[in-house]
Amino acid sequence: MKKRTRALALLLAVLFVVLLACSAAYIAVNATHDHIGEHCPICQQIAACRQLLELCALGVAAATLTVFIATVARDRVVCVRSVRTGHTLVSLKVKLSD
Repeated sequence: MKKRTRALALLLAVLFVVLLACSAAYIAVNATHDHIGEHCPICQQIAACRQLLELCALGVAAATLTVFIATVARDRVVCVRSVRTGHTLVSLKVKLSD
């Protein structure tokens, strides 16, 4: 199951990159097109591509922030646990035979 999950994650990452590349390429190719009127379909498509790129950038930023916060919180919890658990003779299982 782990290989399948890894393959699916890789496929989604590749599709994400292709989607971003195609959107950016469409904007670059059609940036200087001839307008046919107020409701130009190419302008509407460019606006949709720009919105997609902005939403993807926002999603990547949110995911990065979430991972950063989770990492900091995990490290802080580990640090607090190590400070709270004082080492006693019982916790170290020291035999006190005299």
